[in-house]
Amino acid sequence: MPGESFGDVFAKSCIDPSTLTDGEIVQIREYYDANLYLIRRLIDMIEGGDFEYSLEQTSKPFLRHCLDSKVGRLHYVYKVDVGLDPVIAKLSTDFLEINLINPCRDLAIFCRERSRS
Repeated sequence: MPGESFGDVFAKSCIDPSTLTDGEIVQIREYYDANLYLIRRLIDMIEGGDFEYSLEQTSKPFLRHCLDSKVGRLHYVYKVDVGLDPVIAKLSTDFLEINLINPCRDLAIFCRERSRS
């Protein structure tokens, strides 16, 4: 799993991904895999009739979070190449069409606001 220093790894993947070490890349990819697994699990529960949630509404925040960084998008491309679930790929389409002008937007806004205080 991500580990106790994951907050630093996540921030680095947003702010300066070129400085990630091999170990940090492993951590961030495991994190993104865990998010994809959660979405796959939600699909299974909905298809099994256990829950009546909107798959799109429930999964989009996870996907937005994963695809809001260069590292997340690289991981996604790799997952597509090795066989990403087609339902997840379809749900991801909207986010992939948005240019990453401000990667990790939520983190960037928070850091900017914090520095003004």
